[in-house]
Amino acid sequence: MINYELELQNTFIQIVGSLKKSMTHAMKDLDLDLCPSHFVVLRNIHTVENCTPNALAIYFRKDKAQITRLLKQLVKQELVSKAPNPDDKRSQLLTLTKKGVECFKLLEASDLKMLAGMKAGISDDELTQFLKIGAKMASNLDRDLLLSLGNSVEV
Repeated sequence: MINYELELQNTFIQIVGSLKKSMTHAMKDLDLDLCPSHFVVLRNIHTVENCTPNALAIYFRKDKAQITRLLKQLVKQELVSKAPNPDDKRSQLLTLTKKGVECFKLLEASDLKMLAGMKAGISDDELTQFLKIGAKMASNLDRDLLLSLGNSVEV
C-alpha cells in the first residue's frame, strides 16, 4: 500500500533540493557569492512594486531578522539599494542597483532554462492541475499553522 503522505513529502524534498542545487551550480558558474534564497529575493524586489523588507518577510514566511541578513549581503555586494519609504517612515523601499539588475538577468536566464527542463514532457493541463493542487496544499498548511498557533481561521 502506498503511503501518500511520505511519497508527497519525498517528492517535494527532491524537487526543492534539485532546484536549490541547480541554482547554486548556476551561481558558482557565474562566480557569484550568493545562495538560491538571494536569487528569489532579487526576483521579488525586481518584480514587486514598492517592495519592502516586511513584504518579503510575509511573502517568504520568514522572520524579519532572516530577511535582514539576506538583504545585508545583497546591499554589501551592491546588488540592492534601500531608500526611505515616503508612505511609511518605519520602512524602506528596496530596489535593484544596475549591478543587481544585471546579476538578476543572468540568474533568471539560468533559472528559466532549468525550469523548462523540469517541466519537459509534462502537458499544460498536467501543470495546471499540479499548480491547483499545490495551491490547495499550501493553503492547507497555512491554515494548519494558524490553528496550531491558536489563531482562529475560517475553514
